[in-house]
Amino acid sequence: MAFFAYQAKSLDGTTTKGELEAASEVEARIKIRAQQMIPVRVNAIDQTQIGQSSGGKVSSGFFAPRVKSKDLQIFTRQLSTLINSGIAVVQSLELLEKSTKNVALRLCLARVRQDISQGKKLADSLQLHERIFDRLYVNLVRAGEEAGVLDTILNRLATYIEKSVKIKNKVIGALYYPAGVCFVAGLVLFVIMKFVIPKFEELFKSAGTSLPAPTVIVINMSHRQSHSL
Repeated sequence: MAFFAYQAKSLDGTTTKGELEAASEVEARIKIRAQQMIPVRVNAIDQTQIGQSSGGKVSSGFFAPRVKSKDLQIFTRQLSTLINSGIAVVQSLELLEKSTKNVALRLCLARVRQDISQGKKLADSLQLHERIFDRLYVNLVRAGEEAGVLDTILNRLATYIEKSVKIKNKVIGALYYPAGVCFVAGLVLFVIMKFVIPKFEELFKSAGTSLPAPTVIVINMSHRQSHSL
């Protein structure tokens, strides 16, 4: 099975874009028509563009796609709810795959679902996507599978991710004030060294008086800054 990105028009003329899974472009077009839409463009999605390798492991390169913590938290919470409702993992992943708007996460879930259908455990499949699911996430899922409390573990994971995001946002917010103060202080210092000190230098020269050592040092620093600019 492959993934295709498509652009289609509905019966009322509205243009729709999306992705779907199909064995071929022909099958992809058939699926689009089955949704009462006319396919305009259908292109196969290169798996390397989403960080997938032929071995199944997600690339850890700088430009590999990332999934936001908020999206991961929502997915984890929804998966916990579905499993707790008695829905099998494969069916749960299929439902979440169709509902998520994050392309990288959607394609990742499709790969995970395929792996589970072929006999792999959920944790083993998630481990292949280390760019999205870190070691802690995978190990907790594995523990939940072995203990038969996967839904409970996923629910706790969702809570943990949510709290981590809140703490991170608070830390970033707390850094805004000192960063702003440093920026303003640097700007004020630049203006003093660039424009104020030269004026005082001219004043001292016209007075013909000898300057104290600290004043000379400040004037020399102003000269160096002017030359560096």
